[in-house]
Amino acid sequence: MSITFKIFFGNNNIRRFNTPKQPTYEEFVALLVKLYSPVYHPELRLQYVDTEKDHIDVTCQLEWEEMFVELAKERIIKLYVKEGSGVYFKDSPQPQPVFFYTDLLSKKPFPVEEKELCHRVPECLAKFFPNGKILPHNLPSFLSEIVTIKNLENNEVEIDVDILKLNNVLHKNALDSLDKKEYSKGLEYLEAQAVLNPNNYITLYNLACAHSLLNNFDDALYLLNRAIDLGYRDVNYILEDEDFNNIKHTEGFARIIEKLKKGEPEYVPEPFCYHNYVKPFESEPPLSHEIKPEIKSEIQSEPKLETPETKPENEKSADIPVKPLKWEAQLNQLEEMGFLVHSELIPLLDKNNGNVQETVLSLLSNNY
Repeated sequence: MSITFKIFFGNNNIRRFNTPKQPTYEEFVALLVKLYSPVYHPELRLQYVDTEKDHIDVTCQLEWEEMFVELAKERIIKLYVKEGSGVYFKDSPQPQPVFFYTDLLSKKPFPVEEKELCHRVPECLAKFFPNGKILPHNLPSFLSEIVTIKNLENNEVEIDVDILKLNNVLHKNALDSLDKKEYSKGLEYLEAQAVLNPNNYITLYNLACAHSLLNNFDDALYLLNRAIDLGYRDVNYILEDEDFNNIKHTEGFARIIEKLKKGEPEYVPEPFCYHNYVKPFESEPPLSHEIKPEIKSEIQSEPKLETPETKPENEKSADIPVKPLKWEAQLNQLEEMGFLVHSELIPLLDKNNGNVQETVLSLLSNNY
């Protein structure tokens, strides 16, 4: 099978990504998964035809960049999605822990009954793959120096994970993302870190910050409360932290501060959404000492996230009209994909009876 994609960057009316720069290979593959799942998945081969008419595989960022150099004169780039070997890890059983070791000389069978990490590590990694299934030959780039893949017989692989390095990279990437105001991405890293190390109060504190910046008040208050229950005590830092500006007016925040000043932290029940990614250890987690005690030193000056009520009128986009009632849900989906011009989208939605996928294909097959 093949799919033709029109790729526009900059200030064009239709953009595959809401960014003025070229998307990364991983961003593009993530978009294909979003648009065409379950028909498309990352283990299929992505190809283009070079100037010598050869079909060239694209499997990483370097090859993706080489494609744009090779086809620099092409206004439209046609990409082919090809079947691979037919043996896909998306259809495989869940990974099984085999060894746990601190160095190669002490490699030994994993004591499953004693170590929860044997379950936490694959669960943490799975958060960065489509449908939560680890694809060992399609690792996100930030895992390249953390996860080592060894091919075995019978289509099996051995996945070796540096757990401490994974924990530290998730921590760093989360803070970097929050610092860049990429709050949802920061939340993704922090939720994965919470799976790996759920009782560390620094992770929970930073999760509270991310939820506050995203205006998720209940989750932010709960996580801040849990961080205090597990040992966080710096009330002055909390009061000065601008990441909490969105929840400082709430009664829940005032009660947390009052409780902290009294020195009487207490356990609070989990909200419905939090238990999906945090299951407490029965004892102190083994990674807590690896995290530095400083919390978000790189993002202390993070400005308050503007809500729709506080955003100045002159900053609102003039290109995006008020959504009509008809096709509102479909227009929301198309906006998330980068299609913003309603005057072009609505006639196509009418023609395709509201089918978003058919509308996208119509857009890609015409000179928009």
